Amino acid sequence: EVSNNKVKEEAQEKKITKIHKNLIDTLQFLDLDQRTIFKKIISNKGIVTQSKLVLMTKWSRVKISRILKILESNKIIEKSKKGLTNNIKLNDNLKKLFLEK
Repeated sequence: EVSNNKVKEEAQEKKITKIHKNLIDTLQFLDLDQRTIFKKIISNKGIVTQSKLVLMTKWSRVKISRILKILESNKIIEKSKKGLTNNIKLNDNLKKLFLEK
């Protein structure tokens, strides 16, 4: 019975992974750099600092800033000040869609 539960859990994980992959595939309207940033935000549970995005991508602060400006204008993310950097938070509706199981 334990191995049967494990098989069910693995099947559920595969299903969730497939759903997430399909959701990310639907974001084709974003260019490659925007999708990369979007995926980085998702991998950090929907919230990350702008400076951490710079470290994660190894892109310039200017490039990150410009991409975030576009994502914010499209209401995909929300920016809020945090000291000398910004907190980048996924839009609540997208957060529910991509992060809640």
